[in-house]
Amino acid sequence: WEGGSGWWFEQEAEIRFLHDRLAVPDLSAWKLDAAQALPPAFVLENPITARPDWCCELLSESTKKSDRELKVPLYARAGVEWIWLVDPEAHSVEVIHAGGGSAETVDTIVGVVRRPIPPFSSVVDTSRWWVSAA
Repeated sequence: WEGGSGWWFEQEAEIRFLHDRLAVPDLSAWKLDAAQALPPAFVLENPITARPDWCCELLSESTKKSDRELKVPLYARAGVEWIWLVDPEAHSVEVIHAGGGSAETVDTIVGVVRRPIPPFSSVVDTSRWWVSAA
């Protein structure tokens, strides 16, 4: 870590959102600048109270309704700027941008891609994400 900025990722971290509402995103990330220490102090909190910049939910039959209808609006209202809904069965990533408390799908990626996917500027390669039925 030498200058510049980067991201801090957490898996299944308990995060305190608006009005003491707790949620556990499958993945969450915070954009950091070079002045921040590693690990950032907020990861020592339980629950974490720092708002993530990105949350990702891995959809399954048992969670997709609550992920879409409860978690996406909660994250948007709390100020999480980017939300991904990853559907392993459909081999898709729905990229949602949230601003002003509302959420809007700005991209849907289907299949294998090798390109930046917002909010990340580096290339994301989905070829290893999808398991084919053999």
